[in-house]
Amino acid sequence: MKRLAAIFLVLLAGPAWAGEIVSPLRAITSFMISNVLTSVASTLSTPFGSQTRIVRTVCSVDCFVAFPVSPIVSAATVPVYLKASDVFYFRVSPGAHVQVYANSATGILYISEMSE
Repeated sequence: MKRLAAIFLVLLAGPAWAGEIVSPLRAITSFMISNVLTSVASTLSTPFGSQTRIVRTVCSVDCFVAFPVSPIVSAATVPVYLKASDVFYFRVSPGAHVQVYANSATGILYISEMSE
């Protein structure tokens, strides 16, 4: 009987996220960098839009990605390691660029600008 009561209380409580407000995101536009190389950083020539604050990324290979304000001035940005096929969301500055280079093999990086 105690087990039945405990199960009932757990089911009645609901999931842990039940009280949180979830803000869904929608894709504004998407880009693809198809020649992610190991030797040199590939740069998306088009900067992010003026309203873009969040981007969604997924790469077909392990890679490093950075979001410099200018494709020329990238020394101040720290590249972040992305594991292949994992989806990552990043907060970016409007008008920023994306630079990526592969860890060991060539691949494709998919980027989506997101909005609330």
